[in-house]
Amino acid sequence: MLNITENKMMNKNFIKKTILFNNHIRLGAKMICYSGFYMPLQYISSLTEHMFVRNHAGIFDVSHMGKLILKGKHSGEFIQYLTTNDICKIKIGQAQYTCLINDNGGIIDDLVIYKILENKFLLIVNATNIEKNKKWINDHIKKYCDIELIDTSLEYSLLAIQGPLSLFYAQKLTNIPLNRISYYHFEIGEFSGIKNVLISCTGYTGSKGIEIYVSNENVEKIWNDILEIGKSKIIPCGIASRNSLRLEMGYRLYGQDLSEEITPIEANLSWIIKFEKKFIAKKILQKQKKKKT
Repeated sequence: MLNITENKMMNKNFIKKTILFNNHIRLGAKMICYSGFYMPLQYISSLTEHMFVRNHAGIFDVSHMGKLILKGKHSGEFIQYLTTNDICKIKIGQAQYTCLINDNGGIIDDLVIYKILENKFLLIVNATNIEKNKKWINDHIKKYCDIELIDTSLEYSLLAIQGPLSLFYAQKLTNIPLNRISYYHFEIGEFSGIKNVLISCTGYTGSKGIEIYVSNENVEKIWNDILEIGKSKIIPCGIASRNSLRLEMGYRLYGQDLSEEITPIEANLSWIIKFEKKFIAKKILQKQKKKKT
């Protein structure tokens, strides 16, 4: 169940809007404050949207998510130390689910890292943790003079097109063969006539689909083109159905299932801990794992 109590209490002057805010209003969305943003809770009903994604396709505005760029000669080495998974195991064009952990092994955030170039990475993080993540990274980045952290969260948007028919309709807007993009891989190319769009085979629903990372000035065109090309087979969906879809799949949600008081082992995320490498709080997690077994 969505926890929006503390979000309702936020000062309205500090609530952000995604670029698609007016589009959501025009489509009749019920808007709420979620993670510091006005977001669509639902358009028709959360159940209808949930089932539409499972049987057809839906499009989600998830632009509230944080989008950080980490680049520099030793950026890969730096990520390797800060996170639990093994970034060395992915190549350019691949993504990886991992955790950023504190000195006690608690989860600062769970995130997806995209390897753009050999020394350039895109980190998609939870909206409520953007500033906390930036502080933690900057606190440790000081000894690396060649690494730069750039927050592009308010410059780029993120769309998720999910469901069994998602690739069929999205393919009509690009020459990139979408069915050849493997799970947790991505391509950068033209989509809906817009160049340099990142298209990844990722998602938070458990259904087949893609996610699109695009500059703010171009996101409205892609949103409208997807709904137009999909017509009655793709509908806009809100965060309520996104939440029920992820619950159905058993995916974790930061703030409910994950926190700085919970380690990846306690959260049953041992599969993203690679003990053969050096990382923060490795010894603590090793002891936990030994006790658990």
